[in-house]
Amino acid sequence: MKRFLSLLLCTVMILGTLAVPLGAAYKPIELDEDNFDIDRGITRDDTFVLGDVNADDAINAEDSIVIRASIVGVECSEVALNAADINADGKLSAADSYILKTCMAGRSKISDFENSNQIYRFTIGGYDISEFSIVIEEKCQFSDNEYMAAELFQEFIPQATGVELTIERTTSSKAHGIYIHDVDKSSELGAELGNEGYKYEVVDGDLHIYGTDRGNMYAAYEILEDYLGFGFINNDYLFLYKQRYVDIEEGFSRTFVPGYRFRMSK
Repeated sequence: MKRFLSLLLCTVMILGTLAVPLGAAYKPIELDEDNFDIDRGITRDDTFVLGDVNADDAINAEDSIVIRASIVGVECSEVALNAADINADGKLSAADSYILKTCMAGRSKISDFENSNQIYRFTIGGYDISEFSIVIEEKCQFSDNEYMAAELFQEFIPQATGVELTIERTTSSKAHGIYIHDVDKSSELGAELGNEGYKYEVVDGDLHIYGTDRGNMYAAYEILEDYLGFGFINNDYLFLYKQRYVDIEEGFSRTFVPGYRFRMSK
């Protein structure tokens, strides 16, 4: 009996000793800011250097050759549009090649064509964002979703472009406007959009956004993410990518209707 108890005690002690490192090795991952920072390091893609077309950490004649080859139709897998689009018009042209050559000759500097903004040039219907203001309806209240969408644009467009926008009512004091419309669900468009749906389109150089319920807010977030490179995480944001030129082209139209109904709760 004593031998059995001794053997049992010895077994318990050995198992207890083995359990310590196993238990110590387990530590749950806490979803704090540090973990989100790790994710940001993985997902960001803003590493291009203007003029360094072939990404060899130097701006030289090789980059000019790559641009020229791309212009005349020679396939170059190494060409990077963001790095090669010196004049920020969204395409490769002889102008980009010429500017790069003047920089290499010392007649100008590549930094003259760069700034610290995430988007060097942002246009809507081909018109520069500096020609726009944000326009809400006269009846819009500060607590309305329409106004929240306007505030999102007013806060984050300058973060990406450096251009400040004003919020106005009814009409734009600038040449063009980002018009935000609250849609009555009893209307024809409201019936099409249903709950939380939205539509945005560019007509005559103006961006029009239509939303039911929180649809305007969702449209604003989508535009900021798809065109300006934002990623919204944990009530914060990061830039997922950097670009030279972005345009929401004239005639573009997108409609999104959620495939489910929201349950309202307090």
